[in-house]
Amino acid sequence: MRLSATWFLALLMASALASHGSGNTAAPPAEHGPAALPRIDSASSLLIVAPHPDDETLCCAGVIQRVLHAGGQVSAGRLFLGYPDGGLLELLGEHRTTPYTSPTTGASAVPYSDALHPGHPYTGESLERDFLEVLGRVRPNLILAPTPLDAHADHRAAGLLAQTLSARSPGAPAVRYWIVHGGAGWPTPAELMPGIPLTPAPLATPLAPGAFELEPAEEDGKLSALQAYRTQLRLSAPFLLSFVRTNELYSLRAH
Repeated sequence: MRLSATWFLALLMASALASHGSGNTAAPPAEHGPAALPRIDSASSLLIVAPHPDDETLCCAGVIQRVLHAGGQVSAGRLFLGYPDGGLLELLGEHRTTPYTSPTTGASAVPYSDALHPGHPYTGESLERDFLEVLGRVRPNLILAPTPLDAHADHRAAGLLAQTLSARSPGAPAVRYWIVHGGAGWPTPAELMPGIPLTPAPLATPLAPGAFELEPAEEDGKLSALQAYRTQLRLSAPFLLSFVRTNELYSLRAH
């Protein structure tokens, strides 16, 4: 069970990741293949579509550090949208125009004062407008989002949203897709095993993901950031820590 009542866009642990990444002076290994990320430098503007707190670390902590170390920009916590945990697919379906009421909180509109737009109704139309506003503010040249093949409904919805709206936004880059809930027993082994690569998830097999190789300092930074999620680790430490590997996997294909 994911311990989130909210939907975040991007970075919750930037300071921890930046402090570890800043000591990385070695030239990063080159990427190859169709899923290779674009060049990362001081002009990079990274937007991570993360349905829950900790997802941005599991999927993308290495890339976050690489962008920050290069002097680029990573979207920040002020882009918090505040839409309902467990309800995103409903917003993209039957509640596109009529408000959805969260069975957990009883809210039918964004209830958080620190959200991008408190009071916006829980509808797909409202979510789409907020997401398009984020794209306009951030102007990313790199977007990382969950694949619609992810086994978690919120992840699937977030991926579909990113796929659809980025395609409708002039100048938006092609989305690169990641996966967290990739099938029973994945990642394997389900424990902290630094120094070994992450293998593709069974559900992501059709995506032919490419590997983004991490430097040792970036791997250490990922572990440090993940350890800040103490509540999640108390429940799911083996699963979460198994994402601390020598690479991160991304695909240009959504499904």
